[in-house]
Amino acid sequence: MKSTQNLTLKQSQSLRITPQLQQAIKLLQLSNLEVAAYIETEMEKNPLLKIEDKVFEGNQLSVIEDKIDIENTDFNSYSVDNSKNIINEENNELKVFSSDQSFDNWYANGPNLDLQGDARPSELKQLNSLRDHLYTQLNVAFTDKSKLMIGRALIDSLDDGGYLSSTVDDISEHTGFNKSEILIVLEKCREFDPVGVFARDLADCFSLQLADRDRLDPVMQVFLKNLDLMLRYDISALQSVCMVDRNDIIDIIAELKLLNPKPGLVFQQEITECAIPDIIVYPNKKGGWFIELNNECLPTVVVDKIYYDELSKNNLSNKDKRFMRENLQSANWLVKSLDQRSKTIVKVMTEVVKNQDEFFRFGVSHLKPLVLNDIARSIKVHESTVSRVTSNKYVMTPRGVFELKYFFTNSVSSVDPKKVHSSESVRTQIKELIDTETVSTILSDDRIVEILRLEGINIARRTVAKYRASLNIASSTQRRRKKLAQAEI
Repeated sequence: MKSTQNLTLKQSQSLRITPQLQQAIKLLQLSNLEVAAYIETEMEKNPLLKIEDKVFEGNQLSVIEDKIDIENTDFNSYSVDNSKNIINEENNELKVFSSDQSFDNWYANGPNLDLQGDARPSELKQLNSLRDHLYTQLNVAFTDKSKLMIGRALIDSLDDGGYLSSTVDDISEHTGFNKSEILIVLEKCREFDPVGVFARDLADCFSLQLADRDRLDPVMQVFLKNLDLMLRYDISALQSVCMVDRNDIIDIIAELKLLNPKPGLVFQQEITECAIPDIIVYPNKKGGWFIELNNECLPTVVVDKIYYDELSKNNLSNKDKRFMRENLQSANWLVKSLDQRSKTIVKVMTEVVKNQDEFFRFGVSHLKPLVLNDIARSIKVHESTVSRVTSNKYVMTPRGVFELKYFFTNSVSSVDPKKVHSSESVRTQIKELIDTETVSTILSDDRIVEILRLEGINIARRTVAKYRASLNIASSTQRRRKKLAQAEI
């Protein structure tokens, strides 16, 4: 077979995303904290970038007036003239750009919002860790080096709750000691404080604590072997397996409620992860809303004019000139991208507030159905852009801090075609109905459907069951058993 070479010309179209566009897309979907970390990384690579102290100048964000009017909203009210934000590469003139945006009249027209007051976590007394506490007891209990090594391996295998996360076989294989030696040390460690550590499961943990109280009798042992029945509030079945009357079962449950199911957590400081808001929505005195980017955790990035001017005066080599030119382009693009990010976020949030105005005024029961495409059409951007804006963003409102995605919910059909209900508001109504139940008024899913239909919400039973499950609410049968048991305890 003879091989030949041919030269052909083919015309085709392809989509290429430049590195600058990739950067802009990436910044759009990052939270303020993530953007701050990204800026820090860029500053390590680019000598022309610097952080400028924040100066609050001018009313740069949009304000929604007393009556929200979509047609009259001027999105340009917070725009920044980009021509003043970059260094002109031809004449080497620099105008400092600030990505910071705020209201001149924030303190004049609206309440003073202190983000650093009550939000600060209280100072907690430093406690020893669970492992340190157990190591101290281990050194008192044993002097033999082998037993100390086994004890340390056992302590290291505990989870935060104080339970053994490894089997004796695993520890034997890891340490090289035989199982009989490990079991001897383990039995001693099970006497350590807090009582209940080194347990294999919940029943074992309760057994250790009851034995310490001299309350581990045969009936209690049978009860602990059937804890699954207690979790289902099946008191009749517990009576049968324990061969005692109902009052005895109630007494046992009351006693178990005094025990600690996770004794190791006594030594663990609770670390609360706070959601840092990227956007702040707050009412003004006119009955409208302020929408402000939270720049407390977002630095103001500018191009370093002084440094650039100094370098421009020097006789640089071609390599250095190319390096400075590339960094200048990169710095200018980053500033533009941050500016565009701020504008897009404010645009999206402005439309969200317009659509969900009743939620901000009256609460979650007034949350309206809203999808990404609704916002995209209003501000004339692609739906994927709105999706990126809503990703990893939190909003501080007078009703609390919410993830931006929270305001986007599907609709539930209504008996009245002119009215619509959001899935989130319906979910809240279901929770409120169940929260008001008593032992004699437990609501089945069918009954909840009837109540909601009387309120104009056309919903199927399976949808109620799905919403109830998403709220981690048990079935009506389980709720009835639980309330009966609680009423008797």
